[in-house]
Amino acid sequence: MMEKIKLLLQKLDCTPIESDIYLFLLSETSQSIKKIAENLQKNRVTIHSATEMLLEKGLLYETRIGKKRLIGAEDPQSLPKLLERKKAEIEVIEKDIQEALPLFADILNQRKSTPTVKFYAGVDGIKKMLEETLQTKTMVYVYSYAQRLAETVGESYLDGYFRRRATKNIYSQLLLQRGEFTFQQNKKAKEYKIEMKFLPEEYEWKAGIFSWDDKLALISYDEKKPHCSIIQSVAIADFFQHIIFDFSWKNAELPDI
Repeated sequence: MMEKIKLLLQKLDCTPIESDIYLFLLSETSQSIKKIAENLQKNRVTIHSATEMLLEKGLLYETRIGKKRLIGAEDPQSLPKLLERKKAEIEVIEKDIQEALPLFADILNQRKSTPTVKFYAGVDGIKKMLEETLQTKTMVYVYSYAQRLAETVGESYLDGYFRRRATKNIYSQLLLQRGEFTFQQNKKAKEYKIEMKFLPEEYEWKAGIFSWDDKLALISYDEKKPHCSIIQSVAIADFFQHIIFDFSWKNAELPDI
């Protein structure tokens, strides 16, 4: 029961030493800082600092007998008042956050104007990149060898990724190489919100490109060292999406499967 009470006090922003002081004084009459320190076996500076915080929170009160300063615990009925105070503080913070969001956005936009590159190694790295695409609110452009991607991350994972992407209402255009996996996925094109086209069969490769928002991911499906690099650059992403991809899309073949 005592641990439960301490956990509650912790949720009300009381430190462990503050909780100990409050609980000690609940079971005692008003005490001096010296007596509290002796009973809790803490130094007086620590106790003094903690009691000042508790006085400010309204959990303790002070009284005097002559020149002697004594500290006592407020009735536990004061705890709801502390909760109301915390709610009021949260409301102020929420308002401040809303007012500050445009400032954060300006800082982020300044960062986006400077290209950055992230490198992810291994199958988990490629999956991490795929998870990042789920944050977009527009379109994902894919220039890839789907069969190799499926073999790298696993068909069940990739199928689940397509499903999750569709539930977020994210559409995708895919330029692919024909294969068994693309045959199966094309059957679910409407469900997965994807549109496929194919490059001529004489081409074969072990890499891929994903692009969304201001990002472009270059992926290697090397069996021994799969990896990907994500370039964040408005100019590069725009060049790929609206020049390279658009040109390739117009000249690619529609599905016949």
